[in-house]
Amino acid sequence: MNNPTFPLRHAWALILLVLPILARCSPPPTPVQRDVASSNANIQAAAAQFAACKRSVLARPEFAPLQPHMMPDATGQFSMAQMTNRTRPNAQEATLLVSWYDATNGCARPLMTTLQSERPDLAVIAGNLRAAESRLTARLAERRITWAEYIRQLRRIDSEGNAQIAAANQR
Repeated sequence: MNNPTFPLRHAWALILLVLPILARCSPPPTPVQRDVASSNANIQAAAAQFAACKRSVLARPEFAPLQPHMMPDATGQFSMAQMTNRTRPNAQEATLLVSWYDATNGCARPLMTTLQSERPDLAVIAGNLRAAESRLTARLAERRITWAEYIRQLRRIDSEGNAQIAAANQR
């Protein structure tokens, strides 16, 4: 048989048979690697809980007037209408913003506690990000900025925070 693909098929079959064996032969994780993996899992779970808590607070009926302005879609993205909304909060919305932000403080506590114990360096970054978000929300509640400006600046804060976290993770 002079089929050039014949040996190639056998090579793939051999690779598919050997890979699972090689995977089992890799050394077990070290205690440090297990600690890092556990720490990362704890932080990811706390961050997911924080995000879900903030969404659930905003979804409460009393905050319904804020939802068209602040609720991202199912993919976590803001709509074009939200990003171009040049109105400022009315008096009711301004009052609700303060209540909403205060209610989300309870959401932040477990995340901050986890970060303090697992990664104090990230706790400092998260604290600074929360403070920046607080100042921004206060400006919106004071009606000094528009809803669109709030979203733009919030996205900038998130982006800068992600960059700081990535840099901290490289150290």
